[in-house]
Amino acid sequence: MDLGSLPHVDPLSFARFTLSNPPVAVAASIAAYLVIPKLAKVLTKFVLLPAVVVAVAVAVAENPQTAASAASVAFNSAKDHPKETSAVVVAIAALALSPYILLAALLALILSGAQVLPDVVAQRFVPEPMRQAGASVERLRTAAEPGVAKARGALGAVRSATDAAARERAQKAAKAEAEAVASETAQAARVAKREEATRGRAEQAASAMDAVQGKAAAVAAAAAAAAESASASAAEAATNAASTARCAARETNEERVQCVDEQRAERKRTEATAERLRTTERRAQADRLLAESVKRAGAIPSLRGKGPESG
Repeated sequence: MDLGSLPHVDPLSFARFTLSNPPVAVAASIAAYLVIPKLAKVLTKFVLLPAVVVAVAVAVAENPQTAASAASVAFNSAKDHPKETSAVVVAIAALALSPYILLAALLALILSGAQVLPDVVAQRFVPEPMRQAGASVERLRTAAEPGVAKARGALGAVRSATDAAARERAQKAAKAEAEAVASETAQAARVAKREEATRGRAEQAASAMDAVQGKAAAVAAAAAAAAESASASAAEAATNAASTARCAARETNEERVQCVDEQRAERKRTEATAERLRTTERRAQADRLLAESVKRAGAIPSLRGKGPESG
């Protein structure tokens, strides 16, 4: 068959011929309605879907890491944008079901024509049974309005009573909570007062202990000083006796006078050295007593300022 021998059809001429001949336009529309959907289903089922499946399989086989990353990105994008993803899915479904949606809308318009369309159009184009059904529905709606209004009023009264009961329960709960808080505050105040009294007694006891220890230390220091003085007096007496004996053993009076003067100067130096040592020991003892007093005062826990509001 020679394709060149077929007559050439100009699309513009065919469209002009179809638009100028209603029977041809009807035939072309019916043919398109019958052929195009079936052809689209066949092409989608046997050409488009297999081609997409094969292309995806080849792409995954050649670049598995890229395919995995792309799938991960798509999944994360859908997870991060749920509203946009749902909108896209609904739009695709609406696009796929658009013919059926149009048919359903047309059917709904026809079935409700007695109520939607104006009275003049409804009386001329809507069948009599549909007009009678619409009128019956309108009468039923008018008759049911008083009952619906009463039901709504009763429902409003029930809601008001429920709200009042809920407010009363909330007020009781708030009052109980306030009483509990007040009781806890009073209990905390009593505990703080007892702790303050305990601290005062502890401070008094510590002060009395410090006084007793100070007196004991003073008595011990006095006893030690007395013992030391007695020991020093005895030692001095012994030393004086020995010195007197040595000086008396000198041959001339000048030597004896010189010996006595030297011993007197030596005793003065010894006494001055001993006095400095005693002064140093007393200062060290006073510092130790002061440090111990500060340490005992710091060991007592501070309970001041712990009122009910500081918890």
